[in-house]
Amino acid sequence: DSQRSIKLFAENGFGISTEHYAHSKTAIIDLRDPFPEVLAHMPAKVRTNGKRADRIINSYRWTRFDAVSKTEQSDFFSLHDAWAKEKNIFGFSNHFLETVMLKFATSGWLVQAYTDDVLSGGMMVLIHDRVASYFYTCSSRLGRSTHIPTGMALHAMEYSQREGADIFD
Repeated sequence: DSQRSIKLFAENGFGISTEHYAHSKTAIIDLRDPFPEVLAHMPAKVRTNGKRADRIINSYRWTRFDAVSKTEQSDFFSLHDAWAKEKNIFGFSNHFLETVMLKFATSGWLVQAYTDDVLSGGMMVLIHDRVASYFYTCSSRLGRSTHIPTGMALHAMEYSQREGADIFD
């Protein structure tokens, strides 16, 4: 049975890895207060790194999954593949991420962060029943060195709050 399961996973783009790629910590953020107050309750390092990222990021692009173009998807997958290779980790397969985009077509967003018109970070955010979930993220080496993942997370909280979310995970 174990070998059969491994074979089925492999056929669907999954592989065996001993590397931990998911967050070791998570936080449930209450978004009911105005965002400046939510931000004020964050650790100083998070606020500082968010400000550093904002100085680097030229623009954020939010695209609902059902409106993501093939080019945007390809750019995100290229960034994802480079991120996984640089970090030497096994992340979700592009096929799996594409399936998530399909299944959450009207309740998921692809967030892209650009630095000088270069994609430096990408994130998938799912919003359902007033709960937003930071589902997946990847970034370039430059993005990581300039705290873009933190900037994207803070931006995602604020955007999710505008979309009606009360909770951010």
